[in-house]
Order: sequence, then structure tokens, then C-alpha cells
Amino acid sequence: MVLTVTLNPAIDVTYYVDSMTAGQEVVRVNRKVKTMGGGGINVSKAICILGGETIATGIVGGDNGHYILNTLNEKKINSDFIEIEEETRICTSVIEDESGRHTRFLEKGPLITAEELECFINKYIELMKKSNIVVLSGSVAEGIGKDIYAQLIKLAKKNNKLVVLDTYKEFLQIGLGACPDIITPNREEFGAYLNRSIETTDEAVAAAKELNKKGIETVIVSLGAQGAAFVQQDKAVHCKPPVVKEVNFVGCGDTLVAGYVYAIEKGLPFAECARIAIAASAANIENEDNAFFELPRFRQILEQVEYVEY
Repeated sequence: MVLTVTLNPAIDVTYYVDSMTAGQEVVRVNRKVKTMGGGGINVSKAICILGGETIATGIVGGDNGHYILNTLNEKKINSDFIEIEEETRICTSVIEDESGRHTRFLEKGPLITAEELECFINKYIELMKKSNIVVLSGSVAEGIGKDIYAQLIKLAKKNNKLVVLDTYKEFLQIGLGACPDIITPNREEFGAYLNRSIETTDEAVAAAKELNKKGIETVIVSLGAQGAAFVQQDKAVHCKPPVVKEVNFVGCGDTLVAGYVYAIEKGLPFAECARIAIAASAANIENEDNAFFELPRFRQILEQVEYVEY
């Protein structure tokens, strides 16, 4: 069982338009896609597509929160969220069909009280004990301290759970102090953490090995269209997907995490885990819905994933 945590869920609304410029008075929408979102929720969605077992938890609120819970139920994704009164946020994307340009508007989300956070942590402890892997993913709502992921990592490791941390900025920096088993930054996030640029795969592998030596078992560095570097202290793999139709990049990092933890649960070899992760992420790009792909297409892409072992 994989437990996913989403501390700032969202309703993701995507508008597809011909083109858009700043200050344009009217922009005609060709089509609209509405779905539930947030890092951990997206991971659970993709794990279910692959056939794995998962339960999603976190904090939702208001009518938007009810929409997320109803959608999880409709998709038969196990969930157990804390409900609050303040509204869950809406995140809006505009994708231009002519250029492929993608603009996102991300709301902050609700203000979480100390009592609500304590209620969530109690729920997390209860669910975590029933799981093998814990995925802590995405941003954090207002009112929650920057050390929250470090707290959740320590609780999970105390119970001998494998922990994946997929976040950024201070949440990543502080969370690393609690030594999660797996981290999944993209090249820009990783470079910002290390205070240096990462341009090549070799640089990504070398930087990741620095963290391996500090106790982070697996570092996965996303390299965009160039795939990702999967690095452990004694081995590394660079996987690159085939060229796919670029429709929607939202949820690509989450589907990569989903593919990797799904493969771990299956007990597959390191390189195969990496290939499955990349194939899931690439398959997601071809769909308008976030963290969604068809299994036959995923299998086609998986056969075409290139990989080099270091």
C-alpha cells in the first residue's frame, strides 16, 4: 500500500485557447478540462491506473473539497482526508494551441489552523501504519510550518516506512534534514538547493551522489525532455523517453513518482523501476487530464524508453 499526502490539494481547471497575449480583452476558450489535482492526489491517480494499491490523504475544504472527494470516489481511489470549512484552492492553466505555451495561475489555498493540522497528523499516523511507502508531495497550505515534511518523514521512518519527498524550496531543504529515502527534484529545483546550475546528465548524477553520501538512498533528477537521472550510491541510470505529442505537462513529475513507487512495490530491478517511471511521465504528456494515461499507450512508450547505466 502506498500512502500519498497532499497538504494543498486543488481543482485544476485548464483552458485551451488559440493564443493569448498580456492585456488581451477577450480570450475565446476552445475547450475546458476540470479535474482534481495536487501532488499526492496525482500520484494516487497514476498508481491506480498502473494497477497498484494506494490511499490518498491530506486536507480538503468547502465545495471544492467535496468535488475532490466525490471525484476520488468516482474513480475508485481510496482516500481518507481531513475536511475543513475554508475552500480548497483552484489552479487555472491556459494552454495555447498554436504555440503550445502554458501559463499557470496558482492560488495559495486555505489557512489551516493548529487544531486542523493536529487532526491531520493524527490521521496520517493512523494511515501510515497500514502502508509500506509514504509519498509526501507538492506545496503546503497557508498556516502550516515549513518543517511539516520533516515532521512527517520522522514519523514515518520511526515506523520503518520508505519515504518519498517531492517538493521544493524551503520544504525540500528542511525536509532533507530528516533524511527521506527518495527525493525527486527537477533540474532547476535541485540546482537552486545546491546553489549551482545543473546543465548535463553527468552533472546531475555527480550532484545526486553527494546526497547519497549524506543518507538519501535514491535521488531522481528530472531533466525535462531529456528524461531523468536515477541515482543511488553504487549505481545510476539515465532514462530518456521517445518523442511524444506534447499536450499537457501538469502532473508529469507526479506520474514519474507514481511509476517509480509502483515498480518498487512490485520488487522490480532498479533500471526497470526507472524505465516505468519515465514511461508513465511521458504518457501523461499526451493527455489533457492531469496524471492520466491509457495503459496500452504506456506500454508502447515503455518499449521505446532509452536508458544508459552509469
